[in-house]
Amino acid sequence: MLINDFSHPSVGRYQITNQNLLKYKIANPSKRTAYNDVAADGTEMLSRVTDPGKIEFTISQDSELNTLLKDCDKYYMSKLIITTDEKDLFIIAGNSQQRKDGTVFWTLTF
Repeated sequence: MLINDFSHPSVGRYQITNQNLLKYKIANPSKRTAYNDVAADGTEMLSRVTDPGKIEFTISQDSELNTLLKDCDKYYMSKLIITTDEKDLFIIAGNSQQRKDGTVFWTLTF
């Protein structure tokens, strides 16, 4: 599965132009069970996900992609969509860890 781009309606879009620049690992891309509930205002909400999929990658702290992901984290990470050559991945959570070598390790859950 190749990642084509990351997009968020409030933050913007980052397109992957060279697949060699982003090394990533995708786990459980098709094994996901979502349980939906209805919120007090009547809208549907995601209450629980079993066996979520994850994308893990390391990028430079000063990269455009890291800036986009940090900005997504300020809004709602759940609006982030990763477009791949097979399907769209709707991100429900994100976590980052800064490293001393100037990189950031991201885990995105879909």
